[in-house]
Amino acid sequence: MAEIIKNDPRVINDFSVRGKTTPLMDKIRQFITENPNCTVSDICKGIKWKDDAAVRKSIRKMVEAHRIVQRFNIV
Repeated sequence: MAEIIKNDPRVINDFSVRGKTTPLMDKIRQFITENPNCTVSDICKGIKWKDDAAVRKSIRKMVEAHRIVQRFNIV
């Protein structure tokens, strides 16, 4: 079972290093550049990460650090 987890491409050590982007943040940036006007749920579904809470946390950190801009529209 440990071999299956090691070979799973979604299992990446997402350790944060001060001042550097994590692999998850790089994937989020790539997804946003490929899909402009996407929502947080679109990002969670598109990345297919092992944990949606980690994706939402990274998005929140990126917005707070002014690395990405989150826009809201009233319909």
